[in-house]
Amino acid sequence: MIYIKTLWSFLLIVTIVLGGCVDKKSKNNAISNLDKVLTKEIKNSRIKYEIDFPDTVYVNEENFGLINYESSFDSISTKFGEGGTNRYVRLIMTTTNRVDYDNKYLKSIVKDTFGAYDNRTIDFLLIFREPGVFYMDGVINDLVMMDIKKKDKEGNELIRWLEDEVRVTKKVIVLNKDASK
Repeated sequence: MIYIKTLWSFLLIVTIVLGGCVDKKSKNNAISNLDKVLTKEIKNSRIKYEIDFPDTVYVNEENFGLINYESSFDSISTKFGEGGTNRYVRLIMTTTNRVDYDNKYLKSIVKDTFGAYDNRTIDFLLIFREPGVFYMDGVINDLVMMDIKKKDKEGNELIRWLEDEVRVTKKVIVLNKDASK
């Protein structure tokens, strides 16, 4: 009888120990998989874009550009100002001769803001005042606000606010028109 109790105790302990090891291993795998998913989402932006702007321009000439983009928010709304959903897409941008800074600093030096007319394009105008190698550097910001048809305790309408952004940068060579002849 003592032998059976000891055997059951031993089996119970082995089960707990092995079960604990399996749980830790599966938890570690789950955490590892979650890290991979989060890293993938960070590396693969939810806003895809192409910049249509010349690589070489001239000093003091107006240069029109276009950014074609797609956003994961297109699954929520493809029209701006549609019913209880409001969507705004904008490009905040500056021109600079270096881009070795973070988004926070970029947002502090922004010179222009351009709004999108639809869920696919943002047009913009740039004039470079001196020759050299420059970068158009900015952020596409996509914002969706949805009326969720609920009120808080004070009776204020509640909304769902979703926001995503991606940095956009393009190198541009600016020449003097007279020097190009």
